[in-house]
Formats: sequence, structure tokens, C-alpha cells
Amino acid sequence: MEKSSYYVKWESWKSNYQEGKLPGFWKELNQDDWNVFWDDYLNDNTTWMLYIFRFNKLRIEEAILPFFKKVLTEKELSFVREKMISLFNQILASEVFEKDKFIRVLDIIDYLEISIPIDLLSSVFETQKYDQDVRINVSLILNQNFESQRVWKKIDIQENLFLLPFYMRFFERKKPYECLKILCENYKEKPENISQYFLPIKNCLISLFKYQTNLENFKKIDLPEWVREYIEELGVHEPHLRFLGKEFL
Repeated sequence: MEKSSYYVKWESWKSNYQEGKLPGFWKELNQDDWNVFWDDYLNDNTTWMLYIFRFNKLRIEEAILPFFKKVLTEKELSFVREKMISLFNQILASEVFEKDKFIRVLDIIDYLEISIPIDLLSSVFETQKYDQDVRINVSLILNQNFESQRVWKKIDIQENLFLLPFYMRFFERKKPYECLKILCENYKEKPENISQYFLPIKNCLISLFKYQTNLENFKKIDLPEWVREYIEELGVHEPHLRFLGKEFL
């Protein structure tokens, strides 16, 4: 098997390796090397990566993104950004949509907090033809940018309830009452993905209490039993939030 270009450079560089100096190696790579590296990563062609990361006692499937988030410079991240945006467009333009590869691209964009044009993201997010898990992954990236408000406002959340936990996360400060009202009206019984709702419910309740907006209206809502149970449990596991139970139950 032909060695990847970044691995050839690794072999040359490691002869001068010193403990704790692995981040310095990445500065040796140019944009072509990075392109090869991320192509290998996205295609699960990790043979040469494993040699590098095992040498530094790291497991690639667990360490690669956290590691890069820590060590890459702005210049190196710009290579990654260009590569991911290029792949993003290529996959969308392809006749056969490579879902798994696309989600891995989204994971990299999300974890490394790579800036990507909102219009690119919204072209997927607003389109029903993409699977729910694809649109959920896009929503995670959208939620990092305040400008995404205009994208969320185009979505009929009642028609896309699978996005509700992420909608709530985005609007938990601005529209906590509306978020909780939609939740309570649509989920009288526990939703299947209940754990996704715990944090946004908590944050929405705190925002309601803090800003007092629509507080009285919320108290008129008939809370589903599972929501009431969660609020009670919050006071047990997080004693500083016991006031939520006193206020809302």
C-alpha cells in the first residue's frame, strides 16, 4: 500500500521526536497533505493515522477531533475549513448522497467549530428530502450562530417535531414560554428521545423565572406528568434549583 504524503513526512519528522512535541509535526503539513489526511479520515482509511497516533499513545477514534481542536493553529484550521466546505458541496452535488460521509463532515465542522456559511447549512436544513439525523446534525451547527434565527423562523416546528429539542436550545432564552408550550401540547406522554429535552426544559424554566415574561401564562398550562416528574427530580439532583418546583408545580 502506498504511504500517504502526511505519513511520509511523519517518518522523516519522528526521528527528531521529543516527548510532548507531537503538535509540532502538524506544522510540517501543507494544504495538499491536509487534503489527503481528511480524505483518509472520512473514508475510514486510517492505517497511516493509526501509526502516528499509536506512537503518541492516542486512540484515533476517540482522540483525533479533541486533539486537533487543542493543537491546530488558525492557519491549519483554515485548511480544514476549505476542505470541509468543498466536501460539503461535493456531497450535495453528487447524484448519490453519501449520508455517512456527510455526517462525518458535519461532525468535524461542529466539533472544531469551523465557520461555514449559513446559506449552505440552510440548504440542507430546510429540505425535507434529507433524513432526520442529517438535519439534526446540521441544526447543532446552526445553533452555534445567532444569525441562524432567520433559518429557524422558516421552519414549521409543528411539522418537524423531531427538531424541537434543538429549537428549544436555540430559543431557550428568547422564547422559553413558546418552547415549553409547544412541548407540553405535543408530548402528553414521554417522548422516545426524552434525554434530549432535559437540558432545554431546565434552561427554559430558568429563563421564565429570571425574565418573568409570560410566567403567568405558563402556570396555566397543564403540564404532562413526565414534565412534572422531571421538575421534581431537578430539585433533588440540583438543590439550587428547588425553587423551580416551588414556582411551577
